[in-house]
Amino acid sequence: MIVRSRIPRLVAALLAVFAVSASVPGLAGEAAAVPPTSLEQAHEDYAAGRYRHAFEAYARLADAGDVEAARLATLMVRYGPDLHGEAFFVSADRARLWRSHLESAARARNGARD
Repeated sequence: MIVRSRIPRLVAALLAVFAVSASVPGLAGEAAAVPPTSLEQAHEDYAAGRYRHAFEAYARLADAGDVEAARLATLMVRYGPDLHGEAFFVSADRARLWRSHLESAARARNGARD
C-alpha cells in the first residue's frame, strides 16, 4: 500500500518521465522532431531490405510534404504484410495528411493538362 505522502512524489516523478520522453526523438512517437532523410537514402534502405528504416524515412518525408514519399509510405502501409512480411501502422490523422498531399499533387497534374 502506498502511503499518502508518497503519492505527490510519485505523480511528480511520472510527470518528469513523460516530459523527458516527449523531448527525446523516437520516444515521443510520430510527433518526434527527427530530421527527414533524403528520398534517395530511403530508396537505398528499401532496396537493401531494410523496410522498417525505409518506411520511417518515407513517413518523415511524407509528413514534410514529399508526394513520392507519401505514395510509397501509403503503399507500404497497405501492402506491408504481403510484400515485406511485416505490417506498418500509421495514425488516421497522418494517413489523412499523406492523402491530402497525394490529392493536391493529382489536382495540380490534372490542372496542368487543361
